[in-house]
Amino acid sequence: MQKWEGIVDNSPTPKRIWFGRLKETDAWEPLRKCDCKIINAAVNEGKKKALIEFGRATVDFEENVIRYNFYNAPTRMISSAVWFLKDHKSEKEVSLIPITSTVDEMLIEALYVQSKEKASSSASGDEVLLKDDKGYKAVILNYGGKLNIRRKPTSLISLLEGSTELQRGYDNYAIEGEEEESALGPVKHLSFIVHGIGEAMWRREDVKLPGLLETVELVRTSVNKKMYDSWKLECQRCQKRSEPMPKPPNRIEFIPIEWYDKIHSSSSALKKNLLSTTLDFTNGGSVSLIGHSLGSVITWDILSLLGDRLKQKSSKSGSFSNPIVVVDDDDDELKSFRLPHDSSEQAADVYKAYATESGVQVTNKRGTWGPSIVRKVSQTIPFVPKFTFFLGSPLGLFLTLRGARPSFDDLRLKEKRPLRIGKSSNSNVQPTSPFTLPSGAVYNIFHPSDPVAYRIEPLLLPEDFDDLNLPKPCFLMLDGKGLRLHVQARELGDSIAKTVTGLLSMTPSQRSIEKLPLPMVTKNKKSDELAIKFALGGKSERVDYQLQPGVVENEYISAVSAHTSYWMNDDLLEFFIQCANR
Repeated sequence: MQKWEGIVDNSPTPKRIWFGRLKETDAWEPLRKCDCKIINAAVNEGKKKALIEFGRATVDFEENVIRYNFYNAPTRMISSAVWFLKDHKSEKEVSLIPITSTVDEMLIEALYVQSKEKASSSASGDEVLLKDDKGYKAVILNYGGKLNIRRKPTSLISLLEGSTELQRGYDNYAIEGEEEESALGPVKHLSFIVHGIGEAMWRREDVKLPGLLETVELVRTSVNKKMYDSWKLECQRCQKRSEPMPKPPNRIEFIPIEWYDKIHSSSSALKKNLLSTTLDFTNGGSVSLIGHSLGSVITWDILSLLGDRLKQKSSKSGSFSNPIVVVDDDDDELKSFRLPHDSSEQAADVYKAYATESGVQVTNKRGTWGPSIVRKVSQTIPFVPKFTFFLGSPLGLFLTLRGARPSFDDLRLKEKRPLRIGKSSNSNVQPTSPFTLPSGAVYNIFHPSDPVAYRIEPLLLPEDFDDLNLPKPCFLMLDGKGLRLHVQARELGDSIAKTVTGLLSMTPSQRSIEKLPLPMVTKNKKSDELAIKFALGGKSERVDYQLQPGVVENEYISAVSAHTSYWMNDDLLEFFIQCANR
């Protein structure tokens, strides 16, 4: 009986492994196992295209490329192989190089099949000339009683080059994130991520930092892993209790929006695919927006324009709870879309978000909260987001420069809603400003050391509001969890230091409890806490949230990397999952 070496897959029809790469000079990288299975099935059925990566990409067999459907990722070349060259880089490190030539693969496979029918002694020495890999041949050799196929040069001059071992079948491999994403249920939440101004530099080939596309891949992988690990733990608990196994959680899909590329023309296939996918998706799930850095300003403006140009129309199909919105082409007056108030109240000039339109100044004496545009906007996003994240946002600075705070004050007076502050959980506390965005909730999340991030809540308060009563930003806390011990200790120390400093700076007649700064508030947990509700996002009582710092963290050192650290922050990712699944 023959003994072979280098035959990993000895089946009559070995599994074909598919590979991708960006450039001719790049090494071939294997695709996911589940995608290889899909592609092989499509090839056997004679299809010209196949969807892979859970619908994010399409394989075109006529052009042998992978194109991405919903974002502007580079097109990748594809190829497949059954036979591989074993490149021994060291004693322990071996890489497999696919033989992508169909002709050479058939010749090597025929040589192997014919040799299996012979005795070991007679099979040794059989060879075949390779057609595409010119100057080389495949030879069967016998080493220590084991047969193997090697690639050798045909020229005597090249004999010093030696031979290279061939392998049939690919070693067992794993692509990061495949197991977790394959185990999860279908998509029920879709999140669009809008990048900041730094993307123009991160995308350059000479810059090693990850760009938006790489970041979104990392975020998707991390979120899937967290949901998968949580589900597996719950399965183990149910198994111990002899309870039914829980269903796997539904996937969360992330789509990057690259606004610096010119993808907004009416002929853009990317825009059409994105729009159609969004509209189809709203029948069975929810949508969110995430804006990072300057992308948060763009996200704010998108929501402002959505509010100005749209009417509300409830969805009657599926489980999508947010309204689907349509453009009102007959309405030339720009109105604010302020959920959940009646649209008949929105005709006043104070509700206008535009600064200019068609070169004509829109009359608003006190400023504006929306973008400055040069032409009328006829299209907006076709959904109301379930929630919106602003990460490391300079939005507070932009709104200040636009004169938004006086405009919010005018809006408060127009609606006759003066600010009311309560010190009791039973107080009828009114929102600081009736202005809201068309979003179920709004979270302005920032790292305490981020030099680019600004707060939003102070702009929603009256201009004459006492800064001593301004609540500190909330710490981002997960459901069922509170502040970490080191953060509590730091907050207690800061509070004591602030109180002592305040007492020392007062004269004896001023030293009374009533004169001290009021404590920070997140919720009406105690009767003596100051209660202020910020209704910018509808369901979220607060807007400004800061990430909890690490145990050992220097503010000055953290400032260097804080602005780019959001995507890998565990608290932020878990909070996002909770918001998506609520």
